[in-house]
Amino acid sequence: MNSSISSSDARTSLAVFVTVFFCGVLLLAVASEWLLRREVLPQDDFSAHKRLFQNAEQRNASFGDSHVARGLVPETGAVNLAYPSEGIAHIALKVRAYFAEKAPGTVILPADPHLLSSYRLANRPNPDYLEELNSPADPSWDKLLILDPRYRSRLAQLWLRYLLSGGELVSKVEILPNGAMLSPGDLSAPDSAWRAYASRDRVRLHRTGARKQVEAEKQLFSRLLDDLAEKGARICLVTFPLSPDYRNAMKATYSDQERSDWHKSLAFFEAEARRVGGRHVDLHAAVQDRSLFRDVDHLNSHGALIYSEEINRRCAEIPATGS
Repeated sequence: MNSSISSSDARTSLAVFVTVFFCGVLLLAVASEWLLRREVLPQDDFSAHKRLFQNAEQRNASFGDSHVARGLVPETGAVNLAYPSEGIAHIALKVRAYFAEKAPGTVILPADPHLLSSYRLANRPNPDYLEELNSPADPSWDKLLILDPRYRSRLAQLWLRYLLSGGELVSKVEILPNGAMLSPGDLSAPDSAWRAYASRDRVRLHRTGARKQVEAEKQLFSRLLDDLAEKGARICLVTFPLSPDYRNAMKATYSDQERSDWHKSLAFFEAEARRVGGRHVDLHAAVQDRSLFRDVDHLNSHGALIYSEEINRRCAEIPATGS
């Protein structure tokens, strides 16, 4: 009798546990969907980027990764369609799609050696990348945001930020109507030991990839430039500023071969710009003031505003095709 009662109690306890567990999971899912739609989506940089990509009509445009997105404020009448972490393959897809039905004007592309690093070469666009870019920026309720890998992987971090902030998520990134994503930050604030550690970690990540992969990526880039030149684009390749700490870390940690690979990558971009009648603007060693950087290889908003003037001026000096 006691055994029968004990078994019944155990089944009841298990049923209660399972019910409570699944109710908790459901409640967390509903709360997370609410958090994403109410706090994250209205200020989400990818949603803003999609809106701009879908609606922009400017012939003068820039494409690239975070160096371009955070470091270039376009001149009046131009648009910045760069997005963080995009590689040459992403850029090629976007450029061809954007100019499929319009003639390009001045097109600014990144000429940074880290585009040929192993980690960036491994970051290939999904087969449906363009479809994703052209999908609604404000998804309907039949598409749950918690199932989107872009958000799902950040849920714990978002909840932590939300709770620590007292119930309000505020993005530190300022997204301008022209597409620039300006960021705060001051590299001069951390001590030299932290800067040295961060720089060594970053340059290690940016080491040039395997030769065959690099050559294939260079060919992809060259074909993109050929397509743009054929359509009459004025092509401007920009190597963005690197902090003194980043440059010191390269000198201190790179082998002779790694330094040679880096300079060969830089020389490739310079030669490609000349080949298509464009311009290479090399600013990698142009900025000594650490207070103009948000981290070891990205300008902050103040630095971007200052050096965008130089980039836009020099890119505007490229003669039109046939002139």
